[in-house]
Amino acid sequence: MGMIACQDDDDRCEDLTCFNGGVCLDGVCDCPPGYVGFNCQDYDACDSTSCLNGGTCEMGICDCPPGYSGINCEDFDPCADLTCENGGTCLDGICECPPYYQGVTCSEQITPSTVSLTAIRVTLFPTLDENGLPWDMESSPDILPQISKGNQVLYTASSPSINANVGENITWTISQPLNFSELFDVHTFKLLEVDESGEPREMDRCFFSPYNSNNDFPTILEFTSDSLSFKLLLEYTW
Repeated sequence: MGMIACQDDDDRCEDLTCFNGGVCLDGVCDCPPGYVGFNCQDYDACDSTSCLNGGTCEMGICDCPPGYSGINCEDFDPCADLTCENGGTCLDGICECPPYYQGVTCSEQITPSTVSLTAIRVTLFPTLDENGLPWDMESSPDILPQISKGNQVLYTASSPSINANVGENITWTISQPLNFSELFDVHTFKLLEVDESGEPREMDRCFFSPYNSNNDFPTILEFTSDSLSFKLLLEYTW
């Protein structure tokens, strides 16, 4: 009977070359981290990278799904993918909203129950009437603000500003604040020129709404046109 010689480990590695620091064991290249292939000839940066929690490896770096971070996507932060608006803060994946805001990201204003007008300030008004003449031939005009909704007059200042000058802060403080009942409805601001000898004349007008659900509760609403500029000072209650 013929005898077959057994091949030892060294013989199986005799004709095998392992590159990039690989070592032949039992006729197979044992490659260092990052290298693959029969002879460890190919480099794969993701070969030694294990991405957890559904992360995927790209060029040796884990691309983690939303909420996960870390070298191997091993850390979870429920607030990582949540942005809380209007000063809200994230706690355990839920936005804690500041007063008067609500919603998943605190993006929604809570509509106030009342918007109150406390003062009116006028800085610009037309110096000439529709005929191109001064409102008052002997002095500056006497001006009076008025607010209405449709045909209903809601407020008229108790007294005019006498000899008003353009550029001045002409202010009327409302002792009993005007509460707007229809916050989103269109209202009309009129500026009147008053004269003891005749009927008040309209100098200019502007349309406005007392409340806007996207304006962050401003205490001053400012309106400006080519010939009229005024501010409404507001207060809010919920």
